[in-house]
Amino acid sequence: MKPSHCHLHIGTLPSDASALIDCIEQHNFICKLTALFPKQFTQSSHYKNGINKELCSGYLVQASLNNILQFLLAVENLETDDGPSIPYLKLVLLDRDITHEDTLCLAKGQLHLRLTQPTYQSSGFEGKKSQVSQGNNVVHQQFHDITIDLTKGLDKQLKQRDKNTARLFWYAENMKNVKDRYFISCGNCDSLNLKRVLERFVDSCTLKQSHVRSIDLGLCNIPDLDAAFVDPIGKSSIDKENRMSSLADTLEWITYASIGGQQLFPFDSTDDYISSYKSLLEKKSEAKLLKVDFSGALIDTELTITTLQNLLSSNGLPWFALLMYGVRDCNTSYGESTAHGFSEDGCNDTVLLVSPRLSKYIAWEIVDSSDSHH
Repeated sequence: MKPSHCHLHIGTLPSDASALIDCIEQHNFICKLTALFPKQFTQSSHYKNGINKELCSGYLVQASLNNILQFLLAVENLETDDGPSIPYLKLVLLDRDITHEDTLCLAKGQLHLRLTQPTYQSSGFEGKKSQVSQGNNVVHQQFHDITIDLTKGLDKQLKQRDKNTARLFWYAENMKNVKDRYFISCGNCDSLNLKRVLERFVDSCTLKQSHVRSIDLGLCNIPDLDAAFVDPIGKSSIDKENRMSSLADTLEWITYASIGGQQLFPFDSTDDYISSYKSLLEKKSEAKLLKVDFSGALIDTELTITTLQNLLSSNGLPWFALLMYGVRDCNTSYGESTAHGFSEDGCNDTVLLVSPRLSKYIAWEIVDSSDSHH
């Protein structure tokens, strides 16, 4: 089944490696990473010394928005060997329903707010009608998006009397008694240094680390994955439709395999009246599959790229897949300005299929219908 809104990227390695890395880096808030591959790879030193030992960390904090802004001002003066920390900082407001509540997040130095109509009217921000509200003429149900570029300096913009920055501090001051939970991580800052800064401003600060779990999926039926890479997308509408349908079938198999779908097992006895998936699957081979899940914290780009490199370095690995699951109740998904919504299922995921032998990859970016990503 083809996702209703999916962006496809096809490339060759190593010539398109930078495009692949960019695709991974653009995905801001990954809360779970799954690697799927033939189990034979577990005998490789790259698996034993690399993929199964990577960790990410961040802090779950309780604080007011006013506390968070004071923290951000302090981080502006925090220098590391890689330069300023603001561009590497990720922050997301938790426990909010993106469909009808105010939300806030920070990624790539951009602070994104999505405000309900009552909040937007009373706070005095200058924003734009959100992508998720396009076509909605009921004023009190509309959202507005505001973005503040923190790479320009939050303190500097406040002193220059930038309107939205000034209104942000005014709004935060009026909300200082409201405590919320945030998750905060920083890609270029030592976790202890980050904790020292956080503890000066927040009510509570709890370290959260990702954990790794390997799951043996057993013997599974596998379709012809090479065909997904070899067949070009035809120019005619019929050829293109057939090709896209074939790629959608490949995507469906990857996602089904990643959850240990029982109809992939050779001896599964599911009745065709219940599901015809097994009888329709064009099986080419069988292999024991393994999946490795990373979860429990925001997954940083470095971990995803390291996992990708470890898998690429495996001798004889015919294929592997990476599934990157994004935070759904978050107002931004990709890059610096992609509005994310929840009008259908809030999907915010990337699925990557790589063939080291053919030196090719396919990436599917699956989003909600209300997203501005294109």
